[in-house]
Amino acid sequence: MSAFVSLMFVASARAGTWPGANGLITFELNGNIWVIDPDTLDSLPIAVGGDPAFSPDGNWIVFTSERMGEWDLYIIRPDGADEKQVTSNTSVDEYFPSWVDNDTIIFKSRDD
Repeated sequence: MSAFVSLMFVASARAGTWPGANGLITFELNGNIWVIDPDTLDSLPIAVGGDPAFSPDGNWIVFTSERMGEWDLYIIRPDGADEKQVTSNTSVDEYFPSWVDNDTIIFKSRDD
C-alpha cells in the first residue's frame, strides 16, 4: 500500500525531471522540492521552491524560489546539503532553469 501512496504522491506533482545520473528523480509538490529514489520509493523534501532540474552528473539540483519577494535561482545537493543562491536581482525574476552542462545553467528571465 505504501508504494501505491508514494506513486500517487508523485503523480500529483506540478513539475519534475527524469532521473539524473544518480538515478534519482526530483519534483515540485505544493511549493517544495522533493527527491525520490524510484527503486525504493524513499522520498525527501529538500527545499522550498519550484522548477527543479538535475545537473547532468546528478550532483546538483537547480530550482527557483521566491525569497525576499523575488524569484531567484538556487542550487542544492540531492540530499539537501550545500544550498547556494545563484542569482540575486531585485528587478528581474528567473524561471524554468535547465543545465547546459555541469557548469552552466540557462533560464528564462522576466523584468517586472
